Amino acid sequence: MSAADLLRQTQSPMTGLYRRHPERNLGTVAAAIVSAYRETGPVRLGPRRSLVVIAVDGLGYTQAATALKPDVMLPLTSEFPTTTIACLLTSVTGRAAGTHGFIGVQYLHADGLRTVNCHNGRTADPNGPGPSRPTRTPTLPTVFDELAGAGVPTVMLPNELAALDADVLGRLAHGARLLDTAPPLPPAADPPSLVEAFAEQIAANIARNTVIWAYVDLDRHIHRYGFDPSIQAAATGLDRLARRLRDGGAAVLLFGDHGLTPNRASVGTLATWQAATNERWCRLPAGGAGRTRWIYPHPRHEDRLAEWLARDIADAVVTGPDQLSGWGMVEDGCIGQRRLGEIVLLARGADFPVPDATSAYEHGSMTADEVLIPMAVWSPA
Repeated sequence: MSAADLLRQTQSPMTGLYRRHPERNLGTVAAAIVSAYRETGPVRLGPRRSLVVIAVDGLGYTQAATALKPDVMLPLTSEFPTTTIACLLTSVTGRAAGTHGFIGVQYLHADGLRTVNCHNGRTADPNGPGPSRPTRTPTLPTVFDELAGAGVPTVMLPNELAALDADVLGRLAHGARLLDTAPPLPPAADPPSLVEAFAEQIAANIARNTVIWAYVDLDRHIHRYGFDPSIQAAATGLDRLARRLRDGGAAVLLFGDHGLTPNRASVGTLATWQAATNERWCRLPAGGAGRTRWIYPHPRHEDRLAEWLARDIADAVVTGPDQLSGWGMVEDGCIGQRRLGEIVLLARGADFPVPDATSAYEHGSMTADEVLIPMAVWSPA
């Protein structure tokens, strides 16, 4: 299936926005890792029976297709929303974000009353009454648990992910041995040097009959500068690393979690968002992340706020959890849907109120550049 075919199959009722494909999604990554040790699927192990999994934050399909020369390149769809933790947890559990519950960065806490930021675990209390939607975050096995049961150990190099809230990191790395004492990578401002140091990390830890799962962050640089020559050089460096590992007898699976697209909110859009999300209208801080955001209005304010936002933020699709389910973005009644706000905004243009107004490129929504991601495989001869 080509990238164009994948987009045609996942077009939502809203022009320019796409859904998660039921099969060609980040769950494919988890399935490919396990199937490699069953001698099925796209990854073929060599005699060393070692596999290196490279999770590249921010690498979209278009950029990967120009820089990487793998044996196999598959386009996949990202998660809703296209945020890193939602995507990575799907890539190791095989379950959609609506099922594992980490839907975005900030969303309704399991108690159904507060919000929680999954990056740092901080919560925010409501400033007034509102509906309670309690949920229970499931404990899901990871691909690392399944490999361990088959006698294949996994070493995880989390790098920047080591700073995550302990609960999130524990769920992401469950079944793997965390190696957070590896030498720190250089600043993301120099992506080619970052990739060189990343290659040294992997070379120091590769072993027979072992999976190395390693995270490298290109996203931070792309937020500021886009897919500039240094990102292109870094992606080419990842291709060289993969071919070197393959030639040394290790299989390599590389995937991206989401792409990015230009975003520049106007003064008017930022003013509207700030006015509509203050304590007068909303009982909790806004949720979501990047180019998908939601709000928790005080009772009886929902319709007025939705009309206001739709009128004044032209590049946003203003909707709600039920309609998102009808469009196939989230499963009706799932944990993730229950954690959304009553009003949801999805960007389909550049004039959108992202949390960091200084970011020139962002992700979170379901436009083609954000939702199309690569899975690339290099297998030993």
